[in-house]
Amino acid sequence: MEMLLGDRVQNLSPTDTWLLLHAAYAHDLGMVVQWSEIEHVWEQPDFQQFLTALYSNKDREIRDAARFIQSVQKEIDMNILWPLKAHRYVDLINTAYFRGRHANMSRRYIRSDSSELNLDLGHQGLIQPRIIKLLGNICEIHNAQMLLVTLILAIIYALMAYVAAGVLPYEQVAGANLSVTAEQIMPAGPYMFFLVGGGVCAIGSTLLGTITIFRYPMLQVAEDGWLPAVFKKQTSAGYPYVSYIVLYVVSAFPIVTGMSIDVIVSDIMIPTMLMNLYMNLRCVTLPKKYPEQWEKRSIRMPVWLWHVCCVAGGICNVIIIYNLFINLSGKDAIICAVIVTALVALSILRLKQGAVKAEELEKVRQATIQDALAYSDET
Repeated sequence: MEMLLGDRVQNLSPTDTWLLLHAAYAHDLGMVVQWSEIEHVWEQPDFQQFLTALYSNKDREIRDAARFIQSVQKEIDMNILWPLKAHRYVDLINTAYFRGRHANMSRRYIRSDSSELNLDLGHQGLIQPRIIKLLGNICEIHNAQMLLVTLILAIIYALMAYVAAGVLPYEQVAGANLSVTAEQIMPAGPYMFFLVGGGVCAIGSTLLGTITIFRYPMLQVAEDGWLPAVFKKQTSAGYPYVSYIVLYVVSAFPIVTGMSIDVIVSDIMIPTMLMNLYMNLRCVTLPKKYPEQWEKRSIRMPVWLWHVCCVAGGICNVIIIYNLFINLSGKDAIICAVIVTALVALSILRLKQGAVKAEELEKVRQATIQDALAYSDET
């Protein structure tokens, strides 16, 4: 907190300091689940519904856990490792259930008059009850429903757009950013802060987000063998320094070459649309390959309409690729072609080198297909 606030930390009141410190320590208190709580929850009908709903969880192991636990009611696996397997799966299910509710539980623990965990956050009456109540509310907020947050943000942005479009004539704000409107309604000082601060925050959040999401996919690609083993190197603290060096070099390339945002977007979108084109064409064969699952489809449509949708999607991909490519300059078009060619060539090379085995890819593909078929059968 001192790193975030700097010298401003000296301006905190005792109450502010207490709330910040206790919120930092207590916000995940709800992840402490007592055995009596677990037993009570497992007996409730809504938990059994939750268990069934886990069949569609994005985590394959959690899906397997839910199916396994419910199948025991019909037939118990007598393998000697059955107790260990059951313990592992029950632990996964408990975690999946209580993690989404732990913020509310943290609030309950903090504000509970019965002191379920025998906590004395009030220090024998030294801290006023209203402060304890406020602490519970703070700890509850950190796990707020993302859908609600997204909806609120959407409303805020819609109102901002409404205001921005109403301050100046439409022809002056059409296609422009908020700085045009901000310049008209803000004093010089706040306007400059908005202009510079907004840009810095946008760049910073994008950079941090990219660094965060880049790490594990890159490591997994290296683990699968598509990249040389050097990309798997990490520091003792787990920092994948080779992968991040490559990220920084690639990020600097557009700056050094003076590449525009439009060109960068095209260089990303064209390979992506090529993959989408391939997937759309492959989807045409799904009804014929899996007739039983096709009959169970949730969205009912005739096969011919499915084919039309797949082909139409492929045509849209081609149109996007064509329009992006023709708007590139000669140099940028060559760079884009080199990127696509390099990706294809690297894939072929790693397969020929044996770094990625076709048999292993087929096993993964079949496992994915079986998992999808199992999910279809359950639903």
